[in-house]
Amino acid sequence: MHRVGIFAFHMVLVDQPQDPLVVAAFILVVHSGGSLLESVKIARRISQPYQSSFPELLEAQNPGSNNALMLKTINFVVLVRTALHNMTDGCYVSKAMAKYPKAPSSDLVRIYFYSSSLFCLITPALLLFSNINESVICAILM
Repeated sequence: MHRVGIFAFHMVLVDQPQDPLVVAAFILVVHSGGSLLESVKIARRISQPYQSSFPELLEAQNPGSNNALMLKTINFVVLVRTALHNMTDGCYVSKAMAKYPKAPSSDLVRIYFYSSSLFCLITPALLLFSNINESVICAILM
């Protein structure tokens, strides 16, 4: 069921490549369900070089402060949640499928409720565990 969430994650990376630290922080938050700040600190400690042959990853940059990296990670969360919503929205899927009349019908809408649990709680958790000004986060999410 979480395959749709992983597919949404990959779709965002294909459409909008990200800094490797942003991806690492995102994955750590999803995996641990914990603090965004702690995930950012752990991501910064990763010493192994990333695989630069993947076009989904940007050239490693210095994202600045922990707050700056957390904001970029929150923005990435929003992009993934939007992709997941689009993939499971009946109208969106119907419009996309209309381009391929011979394609079989999609069950993405029906599995939304199972797969969305992977990402639905991430943003509220980020609000609870980050020390970023809440008005800044709300501005990003709107």
